[in-house]
Amino acid sequence: MRAADLRTVVDALALRRLAPPRIGLLGHSMGGAAAAEAMRQDRRFAAGLDLDGGLFGTPSPTPVSTAPSCC
Repeated sequence: MRAADLRTVVDALALRRLAPPRIGLLGHSMGGAAAAEAMRQDRRFAAGLDLDGGLFGTPSPTPVSTAPSCC
């Protein structure tokens, strides 16, 4: 439900031509999990950060990032 809320906000901004081409999400706890789920479901979200939120939903079949890990 929370991920759907995030998509609804972007839809409303897009109708008013206020949505930027790339959108980032940040959330803590349940909000972080919602941010991760919204990113999984909608490609309009280009970046996201989940601070201490448990993940739910189906895992992505492909890696989220192909960048090499640091250190």
